[in-house]
Amino acid sequence: MYQTVGQDAIHLIAQALDVPLYRRTIEGKAVNQDLEYGSRKSLAIVDNEDETEDLFALLSIVKDSHPDITGVSVGAILSNYQRTRVEHVCQRLQLTPLCYLWQRDQEELLMEMINNDMNAILIKIAGIGLTTRHLGMSIKEMHPTLLKLNKMYGAHICGEGGEYETLTLDCPLFKQRIIIDESEIVTHSDGGFAPVAYLKVKSAHMEPKPPLSGNLSPIHVPEHLDTSDMFVYDSITPDLERPSQGRDSPLEQTSRFSNFNLTPSFKKTGPWLVVGNIQAKTKDLDSKSVEDETHESRACVGVDLPGPNRLRIECIAFAHSDTTERFSLHVQGLSYWAPANIGPYSQTIVVGHRMFVSGQIGLLPANNVLPAPPSLREELSLSLRHARKIVQSTKENYPRSRSYHIQSTIVWLTKSYHILPIKLGILNSQLGPRIPMIFVVVKSLPKGALVETQVILHSTSSVSDEHEQYLDPIYSEG
Repeated sequence: MYQTVGQDAIHLIAQALDVPLYRRTIEGKAVNQDLEYGSRKSLAIVDNEDETEDLFALLSIVKDSHPDITGVSVGAILSNYQRTRVEHVCQRLQLTPLCYLWQRDQEELLMEMINNDMNAILIKIAGIGLTTRHLGMSIKEMHPTLLKLNKMYGAHICGEGGEYETLTLDCPLFKQRIIIDESEIVTHSDGGFAPVAYLKVKSAHMEPKPPLSGNLSPIHVPEHLDTSDMFVYDSITPDLERPSQGRDSPLEQTSRFSNFNLTPSFKKTGPWLVVGNIQAKTKDLDSKSVEDETHESRACVGVDLPGPNRLRIECIAFAHSDTTERFSLHVQGLSYWAPANIGPYSQTIVVGHRMFVSGQIGLLPANNVLPAPPSLREELSLSLRHARKIVQSTKENYPRSRSYHIQSTIVWLTKSYHILPIKLGILNSQLGPRIPMIFVVVKSLPKGALVETQVILHSTSSVSDEHEQYLDPIYSEG
């Protein structure tokens, strides 16, 4: 969970940044080694002997001392283990996790660090191809070697697999730079292919830096649409976003609910864990009743419900002999990857032979807001991008889902004349031209979005479904 090599120099980093330093001895151990941390029932249910609680205690002190702090910067690129624990702590302290390195391309990221004059040196090595002679070398000096090891052995370029750890001696944020006067190489194990050794800083001093000039270049921000996303964007011309003759007539109103009258009904069938997907249809999208209590992937839309009914919930659930065979991806930190799920519901749920992706609207992931001014082509491109990124990450983290392919796509939209341009956009996306699509026109979507896409995937595995049983549909309205 924690990087302890280099702790002898941590006070120097605080001096270089000119910020107060808060430290705490790690008293706990890795008691909970599961990918997820904490309980789904309550944030308060934790193991006080776990090392994660040391982070909670330390950040509690920081927040008490600096009440204006609202977020925590997280350096995780690929580690779900670290990310879920930091997010859990942040949620309990009502802090926002800022995870802008999450899922970034490591080669691109390392080059950005080098180009922005970040002088970080290797202080620990534990990966194949790295030796003690690499200790103390900067990431700029190591760049060719790290690329070579990645091609030869698949080593992580930024050390996300534990191949190496670094200590930053200088960067644009530092007001002083760190100069190491004396250091010592300590060998932990001298393996033939991947020795484990670290650099112990014995003495160092601070060196003043000239004041920052006013000609600083802006920080690099990744484009929110990839090259593949631009095929969707370019396929929807601005004129297709506007009503036109033959496309602007409203859909015929059905009378399906005209004689439909039910009193609220409740029924329990099986454990909540087997619910894989929820669709919430509500008259009031500001209602928090669904968001605050569900952990499954979901789509939430605003519709005109019959009579006094305010909410309709539809669930897909599985009765399975082994409910532990369930994977969820739940990312709550702000990043450039995909929108954070602010709340307990998941981006994806894999259960049985299906993967359910929560409904995606075209939010800008860095700040979870919609593009301004409203743009169907941009929102659809972002919505499909988010679904693609989420599916890709799920497959990387849950190998059994790698054989999953898109089964269907539900498209929720607020204007019937947007059906044609949305269909054109999806046909030009990576979803493919033969994906079954269902278009549903509703009264409103979250945050006032123009479109929301919901993707369902199915496994091509030949494993028998004899242990799976679909639960009878249950609809509850109230």
